[in-house]
Amino acid sequence: MYGFKNEPIGFDSPVVLQSKAHNLNTQDFHFENDIFEIMPSNKIAEHVPPDTPLIHGLLCQKHKMLIYGPSKSGKSFISTALAVALASGSDWLGFPCEKCKVLIIELENGPYATMERIEHICEKSGIDKTCMKNIYILRLKSFPEIAALREALAQSIKSDIYGTVIIDPAYSFLKGNENQADIVDAFIREIDGLAGTLNSSLIVCHHVRKAKEGSGSSIDMISGSSIFGRYFQTLFGIVRVKKRNYYLQETIEIATRCFPPQPNLSVEFRDGIFTVCEKTDNEKATPSAGVSKPAKNDKSAKLIKAYEKNKSEDGTAKISDLVSTMNVVRNTVISYIKQTPGFVLVGKGRVKYSPQTE
Repeated sequence: MYGFKNEPIGFDSPVVLQSKAHNLNTQDFHFENDIFEIMPSNKIAEHVPPDTPLIHGLLCQKHKMLIYGPSKSGKSFISTALAVALASGSDWLGFPCEKCKVLIIELENGPYATMERIEHICEKSGIDKTCMKNIYILRLKSFPEIAALREALAQSIKSDIYGTVIIDPAYSFLKGNENQADIVDAFIREIDGLAGTLNSSLIVCHHVRKAKEGSGSSIDMISGSSIFGRYFQTLFGIVRVKKRNYYLQETIEIATRCFPPQPNLSVEFRDGIFTVCEKTDNEKATPSAGVSKPAKNDKSAKLIKAYEKNKSEDGTAKISDLVSTMNVVRNTVISYIKQTPGFVLVGKGRVKYSPQTE
């Protein structure tokens, strides 16, 4: 066994003596220093708090998400709507959000325009404007490097004030060629440090390559080095955009490491508001509203029946219970969930169902 500088760790090593003092039971060896910690997997729950959802089904607290899409596809509006949902503890595109304070570092439109956008979203979404007291806008009086901003924030703001920090857009802080891995890596390290300094979740808005708009995988579409696609726990991408008379019809692709896979979202972007849609038989996306619809097929009916049998008081059901009740494998249940409108993954291994309407 080796320690720092590839030097063997012996029984008389200060590091080992420290670990012995920390945990005298050799069956539960627990080693800790300023850089890392080693513990038995069956003791993790005693020393490490569980990941807590911030956006159920999408993002945990203290994790990072990238929102990306083509120019003028509504990335800033969708991130502002997320800020409103977090500030009010309401749903964002069907995903329940935990209430927290939000800091918006907005580098394109300015604070007044951002304030007007927040008010507009509240009015159109029927959300009380009192939630605006939980949304803070950072106005830059100069244009510092991200490292300087991080240092200034660390000196001025206490940790744990903001549950989420939103940076929009990323390129404003990128100095140099965004296709160079070292430049993007430096940027990523700084924003990661910023989130760590504030002890917050981090959401970043970024654009896609013009040549790739509307096609390709999530990582292929993101402009610049592939480090962008590898760093974030959640990728939330506008991958297809169709222009209609007075609105945009868009498809959102989601990739997340910490939750079960999510199906693509079909949305409309109209008058500054995103609305989740459903596809009819002729593949035309239409907003959901009105009277409850019956299940489309026997698989959906079977899934809904199992859900009703196993749902708890909070309206969610464990996927493992659905697997047991339906007597199928987990992947089959996940497939049924994706095919049945109204089902939303709300946490690790849990699902919630809201009957779709027309």
